[in-house]
Amino acid sequence: LFETNHAIETLEFRGADVQTKTMRSLSWALSCTNGLSELHELNLIDIALSKNMVIALSTGFSSIQLKVLRVTNCGLNKTATIQLFNALQKCEQYRHLTHLNLSKNACARQGTKTIAGFLQKCAALQVCVVADAALDGNEFFVALTTDSTAQMLSHCDTLTLLDFSGNIVGDRGASLLSNFLRV
Repeated sequence: LFETNHAIETLEFRGADVQTKTMRSLSWALSCTNGLSELHELNLIDIALSKNMVIALSTGFSSIQLKVLRVTNCGLNKTATIQLFNALQKCEQYRHLTHLNLSKNACARQGTKTIAGFLQKCAALQVCVVADAALDGNEFFVALTTDSTAQMLSHCDTLTLLDFSGNIVGDRGASLLSNFLRV
């Protein structure tokens, strides 16, 4: 599909029975586009996404420039979250991403740290929806802070929506969020 049709901009799997082999095939097809793919939006919704599926998909990330990534209600656990965001970071997807939705997953504290590390590098993030994703605000809100001595980017100019509903904010997280909102 992607080998012959570079114009596809959005790909969505919703409620589909997707296997590791499917993700491997998709990744291979994206790799065959030699960076010519117009795929900018990937939606994985209501599918069971395992660590192995994330690994299989991740090699294709270097061939696309995602602007929108939705991984919603996919059973994403700590290990799969870490794998996904390490792969996204390695392929520098943070340069283009404007919309991220990780709602209804189980990312856990370690997954939250990896997400925060990725978000700290996002230059154009406008929408971040992480409702009911078992995130730790003490780790997550570190991503919204800026450090003038390092070359981290501020989200103050780009972020228009942040949905952290159903997660634990924590004392440190509340303080970091408060500082962010004052800027």
